[in-house]
Amino acid sequence: MLTIKNLPVGADFILPHHAATSYDYISPVKLDFAAFARAGASRIACCDLHGISDDIITKLKSAAKLANREEPLVLACRVDISSQESVKAIYDSVAQEFNGLLDVLVNSAAYMEPYKPFLESGSDIYWRTWEVNIRGLFNMARAFIPM
Repeated sequence: MLTIKNLPVGADFILPHHAATSYDYISPVKLDFAAFARAGASRIACCDLHGISDDIITKLKSAAKLANREEPLVLACRVDISSQESVKAIYDSVAQEFNGLLDVLVNSAAYMEPYKPFLESGSDIYWRTWEVNIRGLFNMARAFIPM
């Protein structure tokens, strides 16, 4: 049996594996949410903490045009998804802009610190990751699914 030194008893049952690349079907290089515009989505809200670039909006509109679809209404939103108040404010804005109708919500917000072994990381990093990646998705889904 292979043993790893300096680990607590029982912690040597599995070796960690960290891949340097992702699989083709989940590669961020192939990210293509313009498929929504090509399929005919007419109201698309793109949300992120830092905002969405004009280039993405242009690509969405161009994709619709190339597919002989009407140009979609695309709303770029800045939102802190971990904050219920921020999510409520962006919901109100999207609901007003799109008359209460939404085809696609692109939630581009996420939080991730550079990898560190668990015992070398602070609890604040893990809590912030939870707040954004778990609670934030809950906040957005809870607000927007009824729309």
